[in-house]
Amino acid sequence: MTDLLEKLLSKRPGAFVDVGANLGQTMLKVCSIDKKRSYVGFEPNPVCVGYLRQLIARNGLQNCTIIPVGIAPRAYVAGLNLYDGAADSSASIIPAFRRRTAETVPVPVMSDAELDLPETIAVLKIDVEGGELGVIEGLQSTIASRLPEIVVEILPTRNQPERRDRQERLETLLFGMGYQISIVRKQNGRLAGLEPVASVGFERTMDTVDFLFSRPSS
Repeated sequence: MTDLLEKLLSKRPGAFVDVGANLGQTMLKVCSIDKKRSYVGFEPNPVCVGYLRQLIARNGLQNCTIIPVGIAPRAYVAGLNLYDGAADSSASIIPAFRRRTAETVPVPVMSDAELDLPETIAVLKIDVEGGELGVIEGLQSTIASRLPEIVVEILPTRNQPERRDRQERLETLLFGMGYQISIVRKQNGRLAGLEPVASVGFERTMDTVDFLFSRPSS
């Protein structure tokens, strides 16, 4: 991810918007690459939000903002399904996204109609465990006007029709805004390259879950 972010951030100015900030893994990478870059992280899990705010304060990070909400097509109180502890990085607001749920906590979600987002966005990163379509729909106006590079994790559909449907709808939305897809190829923990593809595809493994959506002029 560090290699990819260095490549993308070197190309254009603007904020880095992180949907699914979790415990700050990506935030720290962005700050290590460009400490003057504006970082805006969205994270609905209150446990993670508390940790992120302490992380920012203790490290004196000046340009980082955490907004304690998730992103969805409309504002409402969603259920965040936790599977492995209070700060679970695999938590999802998609019902039954995984077979078991340890706990469900109520969290706020909003769309860009309720949010004041940066005027210029260089990169939008999305890591929301199945909720990618809702994020794209919730930020549709912002994406159409700012045209950021979009880095998104899309987990395999595992032959589940509802996952396939969400993936196809996500592609349709972004194709309609002129975006194209590349698989983020990795080797030995480093960026091996970006492979253009016509579609995310359904028959994938966990080795191919990271994608870059970009416009030809980007």
